[in-house]
Amino acid sequence: MRILALLALASAALAQDDKKFAWNEWDAWNSFAVGSWVDFTSQGGTATTPMGPGAPPVVRRTIDKKEEKQITIKLTNAARDSDVVRKPDADPPVPAAKKCPACSTVHVVDTKSSKEKLKVGKAEVECTLITVVETTAKAAGGGPALVGCRWTFKTWYSKEVPGWIARRESLCDPGGAWSKMVVVDFEKK
Repeated sequence: MRILALLALASAALAQDDKKFAWNEWDAWNSFAVGSWVDFTSQGGTATTPMGPGAPPVVRRTIDKKEEKQITIKLTNAARDSDVVRKPDADPPVPAAKKCPACSTVHVVDTKSSKEKLKVGKAEVECTLITVVETTAKAAGGGPALVGCRWTFKTWYSKEVPGWIARRESLCDPGGAWSKMVVVDFEKK
């Protein structure tokens, strides 16, 4: 959820500055018909605890039901099925304060945007790559051991892909914590 809040903040700032891409989770799903789907893999680890061997499982998100104020997205994988409900106000709130109340640190955020083409399944899609670099610095009154951690979040957005996210990566330096979500196929209806 923290990644979505940072990306919402970053894309809102970019959109206000120069009318570029603006993330909106409701539109990301509502702009596609029922039956549209996206398959993705997700994995993560640290420098000392990398992912185990083998390919990560594929999860499918399918637009199952659309109503005026609610979209139901079915999540399917080999282990279980579940439903996720999206509403027009589902986007995470944009943090207003620079001092994080949860960790007592100051978060310095630098955001960049560029255009890229990305191969997703058999298709090559136009993407807006938004890179957010967040550095934590000790706040007045102390703070946790995250001081000096530099997180890099990269998200490739494409309005051609249901959910609009074609790929997402994060990396913490130092420490080596990382995560990656990659769309491997999709179909729009």
